[in-house]
Amino acid sequence: MKIFDKEFGYGEICRASHRNQRYDIAPHIHQFSEIIYVFNGTIHINVDGIEYILTTGDAAVITPFRIHSVNSIGVAEFWICVFSVNCVPDHISESDFFQDRTSSVFRPSEVLTAYIRDMLARYPHPIYLSDCVVPRRIKSVLYSVFCEYIDAVPEVTETKKRDVLSSVILYVNEHYLEDINLSSVGKALGYNVKYLSQALGAIPDMNFPTLLNSLRIDHAKSLLLSSDFKIIDIAYECAFKNEQSFYRAFKKITGMTPIDYKRRNQAKKKR
Repeated sequence: MKIFDKEFGYGEICRASHRNQRYDIAPHIHQFSEIIYVFNGTIHINVDGIEYILTTGDAAVITPFRIHSVNSIGVAEFWICVFSVNCVPDHISESDFFQDRTSSVFRPSEVLTAYIRDMLARYPHPIYLSDCVVPRRIKSVLYSVFCEYIDAVPEVTETKKRDVLSSVILYVNEHYLEDINLSSVGKALGYNVKYLSQALGAIPDMNFPTLLNSLRIDHAKSLLLSSDFKIIDIAYECAFKNEQSFYRAFKKITGMTPIDYKRRNQAKKKR
């Protein structure tokens, strides 16, 4: 399954923050990559059904189209950055970037840790940079993290059961603005509906509506921040049947309403 052959519809987007708090994000999926570095405390992440524990000095790399959740154990100090593939320098080949690896977690070098801290000192956080050139220092940190991750964590060479899940995710990503359901996806891919349901059910707190809505909400976030469309128009544009169902899905996935999300990120951009 060549995920990296997909044409991504984003320019350079980078959302990042340095937090010292409790953190709880439910399982979701998006086209972006994600980096988490723990300065102090403990973070639990789940990536495609695999549980990882990050402690002080650990980092996690979550590549696009991975179903994942993030939860802190009490208060934790960490840096979290979500960014589009276009932010990563071309020196990292797409095959390296998207290749399944044996772990999502690695331990960065002291040099990289110092580089991350220096970058945080230079740029205010939280930040939201969209459709513009992301500063070179931030890009260089992303590049450095991926380089160390690729060197530290070997590729998966054996056939994995993720293949079925990858097929579903990629199909939904191509058709999430259409009126689709698990039955129509199964028919298109040639899989039994019950089999697909079991494959999704292997991921904690994940089912087809959550997968579908995660991608729709991701699209809605982009429209909220890059357009003046009314909420109801964005709801219809993202294939929701009405404004109420859009609000419910948005709040379930993000923890806030669409209006609150737009106001909060507009305030960040003015800082």
